[in-house]
Amino acid sequence: MNKLRISFSGKIPKPKLPGEIAIYNMDSLLPVQQDRGSQQSSLNGRKTRRERSMADDAYYPSNKTMCGVSICIVMIFVMLFFRDQKGVTILSDDELTDMLENIKGNDNRLFRWDVTPLTVQRRGHGGCTKLPEACQVLQDPRATPASKRLAAEFLTFCLTDAPTQRVRFSRHEGIHRAVIEMVELKDSAASAMASHLIYSSAFANEKNHQSYIFEGAVEALANVVMNPNALTSQIMWASAALQNLAASYCSTADDGRCYWEWTLENSHVQLEEDSLPMISDGIVVRETMLNIDGLIETLTKLACTGPVEGSYNNDNVFPGENTIMGRDDNNPNLMAWAATGVLKNLALEPLAHERIEPALQCMCKMKDSPDWLEQHKSSDLILFLRREQDPCWYRDDEELLCIDKNFVDQDHYHCDGYKQATEDECRNECVVTGISAKKACCECGGGTVYRTGGGVSMLTSPG
Repeated sequence: MNKLRISFSGKIPKPKLPGEIAIYNMDSLLPVQQDRGSQQSSLNGRKTRRERSMADDAYYPSNKTMCGVSICIVMIFVMLFFRDQKGVTILSDDELTDMLENIKGNDNRLFRWDVTPLTVQRRGHGGCTKLPEACQVLQDPRATPASKRLAAEFLTFCLTDAPTQRVRFSRHEGIHRAVIEMVELKDSAASAMASHLIYSSAFANEKNHQSYIFEGAVEALANVVMNPNALTSQIMWASAALQNLAASYCSTADDGRCYWEWTLENSHVQLEEDSLPMISDGIVVRETMLNIDGLIETLTKLACTGPVEGSYNNDNVFPGENTIMGRDDNNPNLMAWAATGVLKNLALEPLAHERIEPALQCMCKMKDSPDWLEQHKSSDLILFLRREQDPCWYRDDEELLCIDKNFVDQDHYHCDGYKQATEDECRNECVVTGISAKKACCECGGGTVYRTGGGVSMLTSPG
């Protein structure tokens, strides 16, 4: 007869007698003697109990089973939560193209300062419903530059002249940093469209405006402007974006712009009282730009590539009239207006005046540009630097250009009021700076004189 030895001590006992069987058990230490028949019966009983245990587990799960089920449920809820947090599924290029074609219609203008009535109509009928999904494409690291360009272009049509849509855009967490990173892409078309998006979204929206500033958009855009290998459309949109970031915005009815004026007692323009309160100030941008080496000089050089001449056609495009996407992306006529727009807003900063002054000679020509966009930007720059509307005087068949300095006398006359002034009248002084008309005004022998012959301007007299 074999003997069965059971151990509950955690150790397997060695059989002491021939035929004795050792069984590992944790509950008691009792000698058990069984014959082979009893052993088989015991094994059958244990098998039956095991089968019953499996059935019981299905109806009465153990703590271990319940723990596993709980973990699975938690993981499912976590996955659902983060799926909801991320929004809906990323859009395909075909979906983005369909959305874009719907919202833009046949508007293929390269520079768009407004939208067509068709775009306005389609925005009102749900054309921008998927704005959050388009934002998600810009933030998706898996999205290609081409996909991001489509999404950004779609967003520009949604945000232009649409304050409500700009608010929706501003609420998308992390979108401003994503757009700036897109500006920095090596893909020229994607970079240009990202700058266009900054231009559109920063306008008259405090959160967008300040978020771009905080996230470092000024430096990223400046790098594009100063990149000699960038497409002209890249430079144009980066400059246009800098222009809108350098602006200040007010709670004026309809447009959100701030309006500026000269006062008798100040040496630079002041915010009109009717524009108050200001909702977002661009002073940080203006100060930052002044501290970026080479930026002001590059903008001045770009501004002086204008104005356009003649009449516009497919071979001689005007930026405000007939530029077409795809056809004119690298046309040199694109850059002057945008660079001038940056300098115009930079001129709101008194410390910038001396740095911007060399561009004024180019503005004397651009203010008469046949393109309304160039004319508008250059005229505003002159207005921010000079009290009078036109301080430019050409002489000797335009071989010489004289530019009046800032001047206003006690009777509120500017230099343009001294056309036939006497010697005594030319001794009158500016009530703000104390400089005499004889030094400030071209008609009194003063001002700053440039020689413009041969298409090259040269300072001949500082006045």
